[in-house]
Amino acid sequence: MDSLAGYSSDEEPENLQTQKEQQRLPDPRSFVTYSQNFSMKRLGLHSAFAYLPLKLTSETRVLLRECFQNVLESVSKKMPSVKSRYYFHSTEQRRNQLVGRYSLLNKNAMNDIHITLFPNIFGERNKIKNLVRLVERNLKSVEPPADLLATKNLNLGVMIPSQDKVVSFRVDTQLYAYMSSRSGNIFIALNVFGPTRYVELPEKSYLRSLTKMIHDQAEKSQVRYQWENFVGGNMEINKNDGLPEVNYHCLIIIGEVKLFENRLTTEEFAEIQRNIRELDISSIANKLRLECDRLLFFGDGIMRGDFPLLPNMPLSKDVLGKNVKEKRSRTRSRQT
Repeated sequence: MDSLAGYSSDEEPENLQTQKEQQRLPDPRSFVTYSQNFSMKRLGLHSAFAYLPLKLTSETRVLLRECFQNVLESVSKKMPSVKSRYYFHSTEQRRNQLVGRYSLLNKNAMNDIHITLFPNIFGERNKIKNLVRLVERNLKSVEPPADLLATKNLNLGVMIPSQDKVVSFRVDTQLYAYMSSRSGNIFIALNVFGPTRYVELPEKSYLRSLTKMIHDQAEKSQVRYQWENFVGGNMEINKNDGLPEVNYHCLIIIGEVKLFENRLTTEEFAEIQRNIRELDISSIANKLRLECDRLLFFGDGIMRGDFPLLPNMPLSKDVLGKNVKEKRSRTRSRQT
């Protein structure tokens, strides 16, 4: 699987400011590289990945599709051969609509559109379980600012109390493109509103508080993780909490190369990257909101934890179903 540390976009920055603004992204679709996963399995270690899954309303999907079409038209006009060399899809698409590594055939792929909070975590099973329990216990101490709360967008015909809230993030008006040096795949992302260093913005402040909370619990649980693989080699340390700055983002477009030998050259990608960065999507971005209401832990192909971000929020249907099954299993064990 891809690891986005080592992207050509960061190996040959146009200038120092661009390098600072475009930090390396972890691969939001493939949170464990094949070699890393193989070596950890040999050590008997398990994995976990913390993220915020986004709730896509009908309006959000329309805006993301519009952005997808604008990007494809712009890229195809700049370099017509790209469409024949790459298979592009929007991350808002459902897996049954896709082909290749992100389709239903890859059962271990985590295809939820999301915001990553922390580096990949590895550890013994009991340490991973302890970490997840500690995060669940401490999540209530990280309350989202009132500025970020919005009323849940209700679907017609569904009876849900109107007071239900979600956490809503604004996004930047500029797209960023990255290319995996391992696979040649292209990734296009939207950053959560505001440059990374402006922690005082409510979006950054809240996301950073979540990252800090997970970090503190990870230290207590004595699990393994690497900031370098998450934020890239040139880490900028935040003076307030001593942790690396994180470029919180949402991956919205993936370009999967059809044949590795036909991947973009460094020069070709630089041209595409510049074209995407100059694309005006302000009319879309100003209306787009990234909404979420849960924090999830995923690893080794299973859901390890699903916790509400807001107090008094009910458990998801998946978690309720899991709890019922576990309760039935414990009951059978007692009876036998």
